[in-house]
Order: sequence, then structure tokens, then C-alpha cells
Amino acid sequence: MHLRTPLVALLLLVPVAALAAELLSGDMPAVGAGVTIDDDLYVAGGTVRVEGTIRGDLLVAGGDVLVEGPVEGDVMAAGGTVRLEGPVRGSVRAAGGQLAIAAPIGEDLVVAGGRVDVGADARIGRDLVASGGRIELRAPVARDARIGSGEALIAGDVGGDVRADVGTLQVESVRIGGRLLHPENAEVEIDRTAVVRGGVVRTPAAAAGPERDRGPLGAILFALRLLVGLWAFGALFVLAAPLGLWRLKRARLRAAALLSARPRTR
Repeated sequence: MHLRTPLVALLLLVPVAALAAELLSGDMPAVGAGVTIDDDLYVAGGTVRVEGTIRGDLLVAGGDVLVEGPVEGDVMAAGGTVRLEGPVRGSVRAAGGQLAIAAPIGEDLVVAGGRVDVGADARIGRDLVASGGRIELRAPVARDARIGSGEALIAGDVGGDVRADVGTLQVESVRIGGRLLHPENAEVEIDRTAVVRGGVVRTPAAAAGPERDRGPLGAILFALRLLVGLWAFGALFVLAAPLGLWRLKRARLRAAALLSARPRTR
């Protein structure tokens, strides 16, 4: 019996940490301009709009996702359409039918979609990993860029290597600090003013079967599987969190009732 009281008291303290993250859901969940979330934010809905400041991480899912406000942590997003127009201090991992990145990213960008546009207003502070039907990179990348797609356009400078497992590749007047690697059977057009310091390397065409998973494309596919896995976990959390918090609140009320009903000793 002596152990029961400290356990009940501990249960009263648990919700303080558990309720720290903000949870939003519905048809059109939104965080308005001028609003600041001082912790992590989890959002799920049909149309999602985040205009305010997020001081933690942002995990968001919806049919149409727009992030306009700054995020001081990482962003994980999935939707039919995902648009990122606010700066992110950490990394961004996003998947969707159409992805548009139009703001600076402090660390890595990992994206997968039918069409991926990384605009000129974006800046990638570390590495880029992108997979999709068509990828357009117009932003500078500080380190390496790995691209797997049917069609790709590179119109932004890259500090390190560019590994492009593509069918068609167009390289505009850019500077690449390392090598440019592409399959030998790809259709490649490189602007005559482009600078590739490490040279252009034609790699053997990816083989069918297990060998395919050992090259650069394998790394991209692995990143895509990881992204999908992380997203599935996050989406499950968003959907299950309200029920879990409701049960936690009930447990806290019961614990409070037990303490209040306990006879006082003098």
C-alpha cells in the first residue's frame, strides 16, 4: 500500500509532458499568422494551412498542405499537394503527388513525389535526396545531391557531387563542386558554360534485380522507404494521439480522486 501513493502522484505528473505537443485535426485545421506554437505540432486534415511560427518539429498530413510560417525544428509532411514557403531550421522530409519547396532549409531535404520543384528561393544547407517522376532543382545545395527520376533539371549550384539516376537530364549554367554522375544510357544535355570541377562520370546502367539496390539509386530507394516508414509512424501517432490523451486525462482524474479520498494522517 505504501507504493501506491507515489505511483499515483507520478501519474499526475505524466500528462504535463505528454500534453506538451500541440495536436490539430479536422477538415481544415490551421495555425494562423501571428500564432506561435512553443513545442512540436502534429496536424492531420483535408486542407492544412500553417502560417504561424513553430518552435519545435512539425508533422503534417493532408490532401493539400501549405506551410508558410517558420519552423525551428524539422518538418515531416505528406499529402496530395505539399507546399513549403516558410524557412525551416532543421531538415525536411516530404512525400506527395506534387511538392513545391520555396524557402531555405537549414539541413537536409529528402523528398519523393510525382513532381518535385525546388525553387530558386530555397537553399539547402546540407544534402538533397529526391525521387520522383520529374524533379526541378533551381536552389543551391551546400553538399551532395542525389536524384532518381524519369526527368531532371539542375539549375542551381551544388557544392559536392551530383548523382543523377535519371532517364533525361538537363544541366543549365551552374557550378558543381564535385562530380556529376549519370547513367551511360541517359539522355544528357549540359550547358557549355556549366562548371563541373570533378568531371562528368558516365556510370553503367542500373541492372535489374538485387544489383540495382547497391548503387546510388539503391540509396535513394532506401531513403524513400525510410521516409514512408517514418511518415506511416507519424500519421498513426496523429490519428491515435487524441484517444491516447483522452485516456491519459481519465487516468489523471482517477488518480486525483484517489488522493483526495485517502484519509489524512496526523
